[in-house]
Amino acid sequence: MKSIFSKTFLSSMLLTLAVVCISFVCVYLLMPRLYVNFKEDQLADDAAAVKELGGSSFEEIRQFAVARADERGYHLNIYDRNGETLVSHGLQTVTSFTVEAETDIGEDGDSGASVTVRDADGRSSSEASFEVEVSVITGECTVTDADGEELLVAFEASLEPVDEAVSVVLRLLPIVLAISVLLAALASWLHARRITGPVRSIQRSVEEMKMLDRSAVCSCDSKDEIGKLSAGINELYSRLLRAIDDLREEYDDKTASDKEKIDLMLAVSHEIKTPLTSVRGMLECMQYDVGVYRDHETYLGECVGKIDEMTQLLNETLSASKLGLSGIKTEDEVDIEKLVSELVSEYELIAMKRGVSFETEGLAGARLTTSAELFGKALSNVVSNAVKYSREGGKVRIYVTAGRLVVENVCVPLKKEEADSMFLPFVRGEGSSEGGHGLGLYITDRILRVCGVDYSFEPFEEGMRFCISLLFFI
Repeated sequence: MKSIFSKTFLSSMLLTLAVVCISFVCVYLLMPRLYVNFKEDQLADDAAAVKELGGSSFEEIRQFAVARADERGYHLNIYDRNGETLVSHGLQTVTSFTVEAETDIGEDGDSGASVTVRDADGRSSSEASFEVEVSVITGECTVTDADGEELLVAFEASLEPVDEAVSVVLRLLPIVLAISVLLAALASWLHARRITGPVRSIQRSVEEMKMLDRSAVCSCDSKDEIGKLSAGINELYSRLLRAIDDLREEYDDKTASDKEKIDLMLAVSHEIKTPLTSVRGMLECMQYDVGVYRDHETYLGECVGKIDEMTQLLNETLSASKLGLSGIKTEDEVDIEKLVSELVSEYELIAMKRGVSFETEGLAGARLTTSAELFGKALSNVVSNAVKYSREGGKVRIYVTAGRLVVENVCVPLKKEEADSMFLPFVRGEGSSEGGHGLGLYITDRILRVCGVDYSFEPFEEGMRFCISLLFFI
């Protein structure tokens, strides 16, 4: 029975030699075709370059063609429209020649032979003759010079270099094979010495353990030192995974708790902004006795009411921060039409200041089962952003279609990447005349996820569209 060492050594060596032989065969077979393709492409490019000189003088065309032929080693012919040769430049490439053999037999039976080589234009003939073809490839084009004379420019290139290269490859083959055998034997011996079954198995398992693959295990069952090492590694890895799980669970619990509290604090800071803006607007209008706001007593009462709402919101937030979002009920039935009507009334003053109008339709009968408080805050953020980022004199449309509540505002449409980034904290869009910390859509995303409501935020022809899925649409 062959040992693992000998089998590994022989297989590695044979594989190396096979790769070397296949590589040489590929070079031998593919190099002529690749060389021909290369020369054909080169001739085509050169012919195209000459063709681009159409309209130039004959001398300019000739000089350019001669320079290109000298650079590439071509033979150049330029013919007129009658087939007369105007220019023949470069080393003549012989495409065929004839060998004539004349034999004289003397009286003593001895024979003497003389061989004459003639090119394709030779006039001599003989009873015994043969032709030898030399391969060439041609690239040609037709070009018209400045005098309107049509010229045929032809480049000829010999394929003899590829035959010479193939001959060199064949001469190198024995040398390369000998060197390859020596190197393959040395490399295979070193490789086989390093490889053993149990050690290789342990190495693979350890690599999987480094990536924290929970299915990784050292499967060596031997009773020697390697087997004991494998069992020790398995026990150590099992304890490590248990410790990681405990730490991760503690970290997730702590992170989730902190995040819920932070999100609530961010949400309340954003929610306070709207009533503060409304109070400020009413106070400014009362200060300058604008329209109905001359009735200071009435609107001062409204300002006090708004401040009471903010105080109540702070108190609710402090209470909710102790429970987290998980303690909020999500089984309320929300009347979409009523909620939208309240939000339109709330933001109407801000909208009028910017010349923005509201349009609502199709809201009758729309219901959604979720947390009324949270959903109201989320929709309030969406409407607030629609008002803030609408163009002066624009319109905010709120309607229900195909089981979705849609809020559209006229503005410069965002790209998809920009729209997605708007849900990151502290990211604000361009074009808002209102201040803010860029938390509105971030908080909206968090709330809708907690409520289990799907949504999308996408551009359309005239602006942006925020769609909220009504899971229980009536």
